[in-house]
Amino acid sequence: MKARAGHSVNHSPGENNTSQFGQMSEKVSGQASGQTPLLPVVGRYRHYKGGEYTVLFLARHSETEEWMVVYRSEKEGTYWVRPREMWMQTAGDGVPRFTKMDEGEGPP
Repeated sequence: MKARAGHSVNHSPGENNTSQFGQMSEKVSGQASGQTPLLPVVGRYRHYKGGEYTVLFLARHSETEEWMVVYRSEKEGTYWVRPREMWMQTAGDGVPRFTKMDEGEGPP
């Protein structure tokens, strides 16, 4: 995947990597300034229905500039994109849709 001219791909805060997605830059401010939001951070999460997913990075929608979470299903190995606001929501019963897992938690 390559960023189009005039568009950028931002990695999650706290990481400064060069990869197939181009130069990823560290961002520490919120959305209002146009920089990458602080949450969610790269790592493993449990969905409230039990699935496990790894957040890879945050990206922006090319037309709306809405922040999107790019993540992978640990069970299926498939890649997904979800709006950041939806990622951060609570489910109908008030529990977080996704909860960050501790280091070492999950299958060996």
